[in-house]
Amino acid sequence: MGGLVIRQFLIAHHSLASKVRLIYLYATPTNGSEVAAVASKLSKNKQLDGMLPIEGDTYIDSVSINWTNTPELQSIPTYCSYEGYDTYGIKIVSQSSASALCAKSIQQLADHIDIVKPTSRDDPRYYVMQNRLINLVEASTPKPEVSIVVTEETYRSPEIVGWG
Repeated sequence: MGGLVIRQFLIAHHSLASKVRLIYLYATPTNGSEVAAVASKLSKNKQLDGMLPIEGDTYIDSVSINWTNTPELQSIPTYCSYEGYDTYGIKIVSQSSASALCAKSIQQLADHIDIVKPTSRDDPRYYVMQNRLINLVEASTPKPEVSIVVTEETYRSPEIVGWG
């Protein structure tokens, strides 16, 4: 659900989009969740109504439409992970819902409860996110400008052309 809150915040404050370098969502029900439809019948929790499948929910539908139609938000690299294991025998958020509106998605070998609880630095839930952040930092770090001036002397040097 946190991913829905992030998206809704950025829709409401899209002028901040240029400050967001990356979004990485874990099992976010972007297109809703069938489990929420069942759970909303058993619980009075109003948040469940906001996670109903996209066909039957105005909140999920409005987040999806507004995200897609806001150009500033399209420039934010968005990556997603979806749960690889069932939680108590059921998939809480489907792969298609967790992967919606994402540039790339990856399956995590975890259920919905444990998807954001890496057990060590060797856990894919840890190093996948770590690698995304490292790539982001490396991509945004200015590269030093290198100028090579070729003179007649360097052009004819046997060491430079590989003869020496």
